[in-house]
Amino acid sequence: MKKFIIFTIISFLLIPGTIFSQKKIGSYGGQFLLESPSVRSNGMGQLGVALVDEYSFYFNPGSLGLSYLENHITLTPYSGTSYKSFWYKIKKNYPSLMLPIFKHKYKTGNSIGLNFAFSYSRISSEHDEIDYFRQPSETFKLILKSYNASIGFGFKGPIEVGAGVNIKYFEEYYISGVAVDLGFILRAPLGKLIKMDDKNYCIIITPSIGYSHSNMGPFFRTGGFYDDLNSANRYGVALTLGLDYKMNFGNWNIATATSSIEDENRQNKFDYSKIGVEIDVLEAFAIRTGKPERESDYSTWGFTVNSRGIMKSILFLTGGESSKSNFFINFFTNKLTLKYLQSHNNSTLDGIIYRGFTVNFNLSQIN
Repeated sequence: MKKFIIFTIISFLLIPGTIFSQKKIGSYGGQFLLESPSVRSNGMGQLGVALVDEYSFYFNPGSLGLSYLENHITLTPYSGTSYKSFWYKIKKNYPSLMLPIFKHKYKTGNSIGLNFAFSYSRISSEHDEIDYFRQPSETFKLILKSYNASIGFGFKGPIEVGAGVNIKYFEEYYISGVAVDLGFILRAPLGKLIKMDDKNYCIIITPSIGYSHSNMGPFFRTGGFYDDLNSANRYGVALTLGLDYKMNFGNWNIATATSSIEDENRQNKFDYSKIGVEIDVLEAFAIRTGKPERESDYSTWGFTVNSRGIMKSILFLTGGESSKSNFFINFFTNKLTLKYLQSHNNSTLDGIIYRGFTVNFNLSQIN
């Protein structure tokens, strides 16, 4: 069994090196639809196709299918950034809402689920034209926006499988249209195969592999003229290792480390090879770093503060986790979770800071 686990992990990590790359020359239309809206992703090198979190459905709608396992209503009222230089100012905002619609557990222990997500992206830009004397003259304003609806189906058995679709209605300059994303993700919780002497603890070994084809569809222009969007293929693998502790208020991840590598091939012939790492301690604090272009000096980093992990840590240290009678403690441990996320992009001289705030409300099981 140990040889099988080691072989599987190595196989997953070697896949990106053998991923095929198809390059086509196409339109640059809809470029903003391929930007990362996730603060976590931006901290990990702008990857996310093999990850499952609040915004990973934007990279891979298949991951939305596996979100039913958390059974959370997730609201992200703000995820974005605002920055300016001498001659331009840009604001980005990506609010979202994720809803688990259906969850059913079979007698065999397997389960299936269905999740919906709605998100909105808005990028506003103010650009100052520079005159002969290098002074700002006329100001141009530009707004790019899209409305996104996603649905994901998930299955949990010996392996976990998610598949999904994301439909986007967008407006860019004087152009509007519809784009479609398709995605698939597979996870294998191999840590459950390892039995610990202390039944309160469980080893986490979870490799995953994801694929998505993003931004399929034509532009619509006045007069009925169509042009292809700038689409992208994303392939990635991730590996999570850690230790889990069973407490009366639910499972508690003592520590986890996640590494991921990803290839992104865009139709306009831009190819990116990305790598990212994240370390989470006590579910209370996570720090991450990454490189959106592995061969360059371009890097990112970020962190998350999670109220659920902070509350579980307090319960463990005070001995309060031995009782479930306190409604207040139970509510803020298992029901309501608040997250603050921040990431830093070092691609410019000043750097760009992304910030986000997420609210998770845990539901009872849906049969």
